[in-house]
Amino acid sequence: MGVVRLVTSRLSKVVQLERRTPLGFRRLDLLASGFLSDRAYLYPERPTRRRGYVSDYAIEFTLGRINRSEAKLRVNDKGIFAEQLTAAGLGTRAPKLYGTVDRGVVDLVVDPAVIETRGAVLKPRKGSQGRGVARVASVDEMRSRQRDGYLVQELVEQASYAAAIWPGALNTIRVLGVRDADGPFVGPAAHRFGAAGTGVVDNFSAGGFVARVWDGGILSPLAAKPTTRQRVIHDRHPDTGGQVTGTVVPCWPEAQQLVIDLMGAFPDLLHVGWDLAVTDHGPVVIEGNAGVANLNVFQAHGPVLADERLRRFYRSHGVVR
Repeated sequence: MGVVRLVTSRLSKVVQLERRTPLGFRRLDLLASGFLSDRAYLYPERPTRRRGYVSDYAIEFTLGRINRSEAKLRVNDKGIFAEQLTAAGLGTRAPKLYGTVDRGVVDLVVDPAVIETRGAVLKPRKGSQGRGVARVASVDEMRSRQRDGYLVQELVEQASYAAAIWPGALNTIRVLGVRDADGPFVGPAAHRFGAAGTGVVDNFSAGGFVARVWDGGILSPLAAKPTTRQRVIHDRHPDTGGQVTGTVVPCWPEAQQLVIDLMGAFPDLLHVGWDLAVTDHGPVVIEGNAGVANLNVFQAHGPVLADERLRRFYRSHGVVR
């Protein structure tokens, strides 16, 4: 019965995702091959397994099984994650933890004046896709929100290149960290940018943009979730005019090394989407996603299986045949 419930749950999620696609976008040929209809207008070509794309069915049904449940908890619970980073000597490579909010009680380890001067971020311990994340400027504001099970973290100041493209959110880079029999390695990376309407988050599904980070930290054009039956990309951010295509992410080798260090700090994890932010002092890790990593932010600019090592890894875990 457990297997039946799991399969039913994942099929239900695929159906829900497809329902978000306008009726005029529906592509039965793609659905039959395992891809959601809007991939025809998001990806640079018609996605097929032969061309190296991982299907939505494979993403929903297999990626979540790569890591064990107890291992995923160490990353997905942001409180445990912060503790493990500190224990591994990586505490300075993440936002400072200012305190917690539980059952309406604000418990801080810093002077409230620090928050009133610099601001802070309120983030649910267990959450994803930027849901529930908010900027706060005082303890009174935290109490007024009546949050429960939240962390209070340092407000990270992003590097000037990212702020010039979109200043309204912390624009993060999703980097895939993978561990195979030969050890950890860095997979594809995608730089997300917020937009008008996304609030303080850069989430792609909320209306943000995504650029692929190619070799040397060079950014591709921006892509967005399609709203018409054609793929639209932008060399500049549509809302600010900030140049994206060809921009080089500073400290990119250091960001890649941070991913390797993170995989070393969590040796029982095999497949993690790490969210990094680049500051003027180097890269920091915002959080990790050890469940179903969103491969669409990478595949919006080409198939992930062009990386032969990643292809072998996915084959060994039943993600692709």
